[in-house]
Amino acid sequence: MKDTFLKQINQFNEIGTVNTVTPLITSHINDSYIVEASLGKFVLQRINNLVFKNVTLLTDNILLVAKHINSKKTSFVVPELIKSISGTYFCNDENGNYWRMYRFIEGETFASVIDPAIADESASIVGLFHTLLSDLDVTKLNNTIPRFHDMDFRMDNFYASIETDRLKRSMKCHNEISKLVNIAADVKPLHDQAKQGAFPLRITHNNTKISKILFNNNRKAIGLISLDTVMLGYIIYDFGDAIRTANTSVEDETDHSTVNINMDIYKAYAHGYIKSVEGIITTSERNALALSAKYMTFIMALRFITDYIDGDIYYKTNHEHHNLQRARAQIKLIESMNNNFAQMQEIIAKY
Repeated sequence: MKDTFLKQINQFNEIGTVNTVTPLITSHINDSYIVEASLGKFVLQRINNLVFKNVTLLTDNILLVAKHINSKKTSFVVPELIKSISGTYFCNDENGNYWRMYRFIEGETFASVIDPAIADESASIVGLFHTLLSDLDVTKLNNTIPRFHDMDFRMDNFYASIETDRLKRSMKCHNEISKLVNIAADVKPLHDQAKQGAFPLRITHNNTKISKILFNNNRKAIGLISLDTVMLGYIIYDFGDAIRTANTSVEDETDHSTVNINMDIYKAYAHGYIKSVEGIITTSERNALALSAKYMTFIMALRFITDYIDGDIYYKTNHEHHNLQRARAQIKLIESMNNNFAQMQEIIAKY
């Protein structure tokens, strides 16, 4: 495998002699590989430029955020991009693919939240991320994926996919489509509040599920990885996306009896997050945290089912019905949240 990627690897400085290249399976979007070389350990990535259409603007965001966080002299760990021999932080291959190199950070990630202590730690580091960036001028960030969590945009795509239905898949998920339409009415008030300016625009990560949190050997959270989606947004959406993993099952669980919000984990996450953003969070943001969990789980279910109907053109899949499987798990999680929503709100109010 090493020889396959030597052309790309040799475009970057400070690597040395390459010893091994190993696939790293961590993302729905990009392709990643661990590179062990004489000058250290690195992560080589092929950036999916069908999703990230302007790699220059994306890279500028990552560098800006990394510089600002590093200037705070905290223990928060930020991924470090390696310069290419041409002076940029990415290169192109003969097929037009975009490649970049990070310095490898030793640590551990989790596919699901295994206990309340991990939830509290992951929430605290997400809150610290928001707090550290709260004094960075938001106008300096590029909007690399417009309307990323915009419900109107996602619903329009959803209905357009159903209407086109080029692979005739919509009948295979008729029940899920009906459920999502009903859920939309429940979460729309949060979307309307955002459109009306109820929440301040902030710099957000926009992909805060548990697998994006890096822990050290003592299971202390040390930073966030996958900064491609860092841009303007609402911190409540980052909180809500993280709560999607406030259960002991994985994102594409097939046994729906295990897909339930774990209230002990939710309580720990709420505690860790609110404590970490105490100095910046507004009343309107705090009041929206519980509903944001349903909102973001709905947004992801909508995106999974839309991609399934479209023929799996956005997310990587392992089998024909993988995106449908993911959507079903998200819908089941929303149903569990509905059953526990009063308690979810009470926990936020307590903190």
